[in-house]
Amino acid sequence: MKSLLLDISKIKNLYSGLGHVGDELAKGIAVQAQQEWELKYLLPKRFEDRYGSKVSYFFLKAWRKIINSRIKADVWHMTSADSRYEFNRKSKLLLTIHDLNFLTEKSGDKLEKRKQRLQKKINQASAITAISAFTKNEVLKHMKVPEGKEIQVIYNGVANPMERPASQPAVAKGEHKPFFFTIGAIMWKKNFHTLIPMMKHFPEYELWIAGKGIEGDYGKKISLAIQEQQLGDRVKMIGEISNEEKNWAYQNCEAFLFPSLLEGFGIPPIEAMYCGKPAFLANRTSLPEIGGKLAYYWDDFEADDMAKVVTAGLADFNAKTDGKELLVQHASQFSWSNTISEYIALYDQLAKQ
Repeated sequence: MKSLLLDISKIKNLYSGLGHVGDELAKGIAVQAQQEWELKYLLPKRFEDRYGSKVSYFFLKAWRKIINSRIKADVWHMTSADSRYEFNRKSKLLLTIHDLNFLTEKSGDKLEKRKQRLQKKINQASAITAISAFTKNEVLKHMKVPEGKEIQVIYNGVANPMERPASQPAVAKGEHKPFFFTIGAIMWKKNFHTLIPMMKHFPEYELWIAGKGIEGDYGKKISLAIQEQQLGDRVKMIGEISNEEKNWAYQNCEAFLFPSLLEGFGIPPIEAMYCGKPAFLANRTSLPEIGGKLAYYWDDFEADDMAKVVTAGLADFNAKTDGKELLVQHASQFSWSNTISEYIALYDQLAKQ
């Protein structure tokens, strides 16, 4: 039987985009590939047995970095280019690249070291996938891809929040106005602070900002902006929420706002579309590719201009008789079943080489 080592060593935080993707990929492969593949998962020990008894588990320990590299497998899928684990040179390495955000986030020696680590993996890989055409083009632009080595785009799957359990977050249990929703790690690249002055134009709405990191410097910057704009009663930083609470927020918001500056894919807009909610996105990086013609886009982040886009977009969406259906149809192309089928086909191809 063919064997697959699924490196999901970056799965530690299931509420992060990378953790969520690794978890869903591992669950789906455990179901769809177990008949023809011997499955081995490299992951943190606290996830032991999470994916069933048909999977062999190998746990993360710093001193086992080299030992783990000797795990025998026909195909070694490194699901994140940030993995620090060496792969077995007798395996076919499939490298998945999510983004090249480090080009903006790092500088000096740290930037060069990150580029060198990624270049080494690109050189070693038997096959490379990117989670969007945008990411693929960034790799081709900034890295040296050996001649004849193609990069295949396999989009992330996105779970439908309408098909998952939902529960009210604490902020929803009291009286509140109709609300806009956004979610993501509270980091500068999410650009959430631009939404605060925009909310002056929408006195009939609240804005809920969910995500981990509200205690950090950027979270404090947003809190200060809320105070300065005297919007504390309508703009609410609700912190990290559970998947069930996130699902409820998507299902009940009036619109989803996502002014992010750096996205290799962008899961939240698709989650909102699954729920039939209009999505307002930054016209940056992968977001126009993922949101397509059905999303509304900000070309700049001046409060007046952003408000005009939202006002016009809401009017356009509400005038459509089939707006929600079109959004759900668009989101459905990003199903996990499709994503995992594409990966399994690639595993099969690599195993035959």
